[in-house]
Amino acid sequence: MSTSTFTMAIAQARDLLRWRSPLRTELWAAGLAAGLEQGGAAEFVRELIATDTAEARLTLAALLGVDGAPLARYGSGGRPGEDAGRKAGDGRPEDGGHFGDAGLGDAGLDDAAEPSAAKAGAPRASAAGGGPTVKAGGPDASAAGSDTAMKAGGPDASAAGSDTTVDAGGLDEDAVGGGFTVEAGALAGGGGVGAEAGEVPAAAGRVGAAADAVAWIEAGRAAVRASPEWVARMGRVTCEGAWYGKADRYGLQTLAALRFGYPDGKEPHVLVVGIDQVNGGLAVDALVDEPRFLDDLRLEPAEPGVVAGRVLDAFELTERVMGAMVADTFPSVRPFALGRALAVPHAVRSAPDDTVSSFRELPDLPGAAEAFERLVEFVGDRPLWWSPARVSQFLTAWLPREAILSEEAIAAMPEVVRAWSRFNGGHREVLERVDADAPSLAALMADESLAGLGKRIALNRLRAEDHRR
Repeated sequence: MSTSTFTMAIAQARDLLRWRSPLRTELWAAGLAAGLEQGGAAEFVRELIATDTAEARLTLAALLGVDGAPLARYGSGGRPGEDAGRKAGDGRPEDGGHFGDAGLGDAGLDDAAEPSAAKAGAPRASAAGGGPTVKAGGPDASAAGSDTAMKAGGPDASAAGSDTTVDAGGLDEDAVGGGFTVEAGALAGGGGVGAEAGEVPAAAGRVGAAADAVAWIEAGRAAVRASPEWVARMGRVTCEGAWYGKADRYGLQTLAALRFGYPDGKEPHVLVVGIDQVNGGLAVDALVDEPRFLDDLRLEPAEPGVVAGRVLDAFELTERVMGAMVADTFPSVRPFALGRALAVPHAVRSAPDDTVSSFRELPDLPGAAEAFERLVEFVGDRPLWWSPARVSQFLTAWLPREAILSEEAIAAMPEVVRAWSRFNGGHREVLERVDADAPSLAALMADESLAGLGKRIALNRLRAEDHRR
């Protein structure tokens, strides 16, 4: 930890004391936690404790409430928010047992006297807490001719081409997993800052000796007691709504949005997480903005627990993928985003997408139900992603390689895919790709040289059974 880092943090904390903004301070603490170099947190915290100024106390208090921050750091190697020693329903963050529900002020502390990638014109916050918005540095669309991952606010996409990933800025391993922003979890394994003083994070050894961890946590609590009243409101938020839907024309990214508010009604805000569908559901971008940011997004209302679960699932997957490409701003928002998702009670992990179940436009043709079953198998848990390139992949590659279909299902498949395409956006270029690829489907299905190993084994088994009959 460099002297300049500490000096800058103290200067920023001085400004935050004047602003008296819980939201700005939480965002700042998230960026600070993400930016601490590996091995430097212990020295940083010790210097804060030794300095014992109003600015140092605010920094300690803020770090105490950030998932993955030096004071609350632990990791079980499991899912975000999951402590290896806890079970469902006993205060684990997935069940709402997180500091976000109680806030810093519910830790038995005495209150002292109190002394949003946004669209153009919306206030923004830097890591230093310059406002309620963190810029979304999401991947942008490329030139026409390829399907790309989109910016959170970018609903446009190219007309046709191949699905590709976009380099949104290399992942900093130290910032998002190898350093101090690790598997997310509430303080002391889900108990929040109100946990018993003797509880130690499950992997306290990763920040230092267990005694040091307890001392640092107690120092953070003492800092809250000695700070202005508004500091205790950090993390004390309620989820007031949730939305989910496509981020772009073809659903290459989806957006998961959660709205939060503090008890005093001030600083309402939304967390929006970009989830990359092309690469399996990675969280690749996140931003915090004013609620009006949702006005420009075509998202559908959803259950908060389901959306929070999708956010946690996406963050978990990003953690597990080495070298995942994420937005440049993602690491600094990540601790805040995880904290907010964990603050939503009863998060539903691995929740099914109801897009398929809401489809009611199946053609009345022989074999249509069989054909649709294969389409559902192909889209899997990412049904909103439907582009010209995905159509071609399904009709010209996946079906010949993987599927065994009756003649009726093969004949019905083009109409089934057209119906699904109309349901999933009805984009002209997608329907044109269906028209272009459908005529060759019967010939491709008859060409067994295109069959994958699994299909070949299944075909041989069926023929052997027919021969025995």
